Amino acid sequence: MVWTGASIEEVKRRFIMDRLSGECDDMSALCAEYGISRQAGYMLMRRYAAEGLGGVVARSRAPLVQARSVDEDIRAALVECRLDHPNWGPKKLK
Repeated sequence: MVWTGASIEEVKRRFIMDRLSGECDDMSALCAEYGISRQAGYMLMRRYAAEGLGGVVARSRAPLVQARSVDEDIRAALVECRLDHPNWGPKKLK
C-alpha cells in the first residue's frame, strides 16, 4: 500500500471518512485518489467494520507462536542435565 501524507493512521482515517461520507460511491475512484489498490481499500473497510477506527493502527507481523520454542519442563530438564554434566555437548544432552 502506498500511503502518502502526514501519518499513515491519519490518512487511513481520512480514507474511511471519505468512503462513509458518500461523496464518492465508486471504491475504485477513491482508491485511485489515495494511490492504493482496491484490495487494500476493502481490507481497510472490513477492519473498520470489525474494530472501528482502532482498526487503522499498524499491527505486529510477528508470529504468534514461536516454531522452535521448547516447553518449560523440557528446558528445566536440559538445564539440570547440563549442570550435572558440564562437558556433554548438545547431541548427548538431546
